[in-house]
Amino acid sequence: MPSKRLMGTFAFLDFCLLAAGVILIVFSEIWRMPNLMINFTLSNDMLTGGLVLGIFFLLTFVLSIGAVVQKNHVTMGFVLLNWMLIADAIVDVVVGSYIWFFTLGERAHYGKVYSALPRDTIIEIQDKIYGFMAIIVALFLASMCVIKRREEEERFKKIDAKRGGRGFV
Repeated sequence: MPSKRLMGTFAFLDFCLLAAGVILIVFSEIWRMPNLMINFTLSNDMLTGGLVLGIFFLLTFVLSIGAVVQKNHVTMGFVLLNWMLIADAIVDVVVGSYIWFFTLGERAHYGKVYSALPRDTIIEIQDKIYGFMAIIVALFLASMCVIKRREEEERFKKIDAKRGGRGFV
């Protein structure tokens, strides 16, 4: 059984992914309301991208629950989870790049306001394009650690079985 710390980290990152998916879906729907400033800043394509990304995150969360409840020697669920996390990362990069590309055009829309911002604020704005990528990468790494730990435990069980179930010492 993987350590409690590893499984706690995995669970925390998994719930972060769930929260990110819920946030994306809720705000993508809330910001569709008729509001001049929001509609001026965010296009329907951006909101649809956020909705799609949120749905991907929720599907990944459901898949992760299925992966974690499997027996220790079964790692196929985690392998599928990692493929889904790679798909999440691709969708996140596509949606984030689309939004980032749009923000490059904001200088034309908000030229004076944007150019008056301090460099740190501009960098912070650009960093929030890809903010969910940290959750995806961290969950991917935690999932890989769980796979490795489960495979290691299964290996030691097989070694113990060959030795007559007595253990190494």
